[in-house]
Amino acid sequence: MFFLGLCYYLPRGPDLVFFFFFQAEDGIRDAQESRGLGDVYKRQVMDWTAQNSKSHLYKVHRTHTARLDPTAVRERALQIHPANVTDSNVDQLMMLAASTGSPFPLVYDTVIRALGWLHNMSLYGSNALPHMQTNRKYAVMTSEYESVNVPNLHFAGTLSHGKDWKRSAGAFIHGFRYTARALHRILEKKHHGANWPSSKFKCDAAGIVGVADHTLRRINSASGPYQMIATLGDVILLRNDTGELEYVEELPVAYAHELFSKIPRVHWNFGYWKQRQSLHDSIAEGTKFEIHVWYSGATRTNGRRLHSRDLLRLIEAFQTDWDNDITRSSLELFIASKAALAAKSACAPEVHDMAKRWVLSLDRENLQSTPRVQGEGPRSSLTDWTPTEIDLLVHNHLSVAVSVMRNSNTEGVLQPGEGRTVLGHDGDLWEAHRVPNQKDAKPVKSMVLDIGMGKVQDFFVAEGGVEECAASDQLELGGSDEPEVSDCDRLLSNLARNRQMQGSVESGIRQLEQARERLGCPAQ
Repeated sequence: MFFLGLCYYLPRGPDLVFFFFFQAEDGIRDAQESRGLGDVYKRQVMDWTAQNSKSHLYKVHRTHTARLDPTAVRERALQIHPANVTDSNVDQLMMLAASTGSPFPLVYDTVIRALGWLHNMSLYGSNALPHMQTNRKYAVMTSEYESVNVPNLHFAGTLSHGKDWKRSAGAFIHGFRYTARALHRILEKKHHGANWPSSKFKCDAAGIVGVADHTLRRINSASGPYQMIATLGDVILLRNDTGELEYVEELPVAYAHELFSKIPRVHWNFGYWKQRQSLHDSIAEGTKFEIHVWYSGATRTNGRRLHSRDLLRLIEAFQTDWDNDITRSSLELFIASKAALAAKSACAPEVHDMAKRWVLSLDRENLQSTPRVQGEGPRSSLTDWTPTEIDLLVHNHLSVAVSVMRNSNTEGVLQPGEGRTVLGHDGDLWEAHRVPNQKDAKPVKSMVLDIGMGKVQDFFVAEGGVEECAASDQLELGGSDEPEVSDCDRLLSNLARNRQMQGSVESGIRQLEQARERLGCPAQ
């Protein structure tokens, strides 16, 4: 039994689309014994049921359309008992099912439901049980894909997806092949002193152009960061001792911030400006899949959240090609301003000139707004700013209930062994208190969220306060202020801008006067 389908469209005359389906009378007729299908039909009690075809005919008129069911063409459902399916005919049965456009409604003895999996904890000894996330699939891991409570127990492949759960592609081969390579490089550096792939550039005009060119080439071609959104990225180290710019490729973002916390740095990764949005918004406004270039200053202590960072946003490009004159110029000036800030006299004078141009360009942009602080435009709270969203996996591993608080506001109570995923933002202070909470009692665990530690983070409440997060009152090295610009530089920049605006206004007035004369309008 099979169907032959034909779709025919008449381009002229009435707008009609015809679907024709033809049914073979007696199924497959083949005398070859090797096919085995004839025996299947003969040996079983067949249940033939006629029903209307799945095809529909639509008559399309000028103002409306009408559906007609072609009753002349019927489908027949054939049930085949599993006892009649053998090794010699199963392939032919599947081919037959495929040729009809849908599988046979076979009678099944057993249905296996495979809609997920749980971590097989029987692999571990009693003294090597890793703490698990609430989903019971992934371990709570450090930035090195290492268990937080079992030293030297690392996770690779789909087991590493806990660091980017539901945010990137780490559960699948096209994603975890890159996190596995990252883990290999992490262990190579940790145990053998091997360095990550990197390139070095001088802090002069040619070096700035070179590092920007290298960055754009990586953005347009690097596969690891492209697949592992907001998880893997490249880092530009702004070395204030040598004045060099060292470009390090494809690191886990959280690992990079821990490894290079004492060095001013610029890093980029792919990201979404607004990852959670409706299909309607994606169609109307774009997916907002773009490049985020972050600047982070240096700190004296590892794991400290920075007070101030800068984000250069490279807007979505339809062809995923971000290399254009405007983007290139912005990237060069942005990197130059941060390199001049970090290396100071170790950078060539032209780099400091580029840094001043960057600051002055920002001032000109902000002249159109009413700043609340001099030199700044309108503000947005981080709690409303989607680029700093963090999925926080909260889990209570204690034997008592805990009250979970965000910025001194109670978010809920977790019973022993209970967990949930909540939405947090960079800078949030999360605390867990035993229930009942005694007045002035210290929290069992506290944590300040830092977007540099990834889009997916764990707030694991256990005895000993696993991975207590450091507070945010660190001393930043290299500073976060822009290069100093004199009052004269600002005045001359504003004067040049106003003269340019004046020239544009005068040109517009002349064009309007010429149009008035052509139309014969009276002069004012």
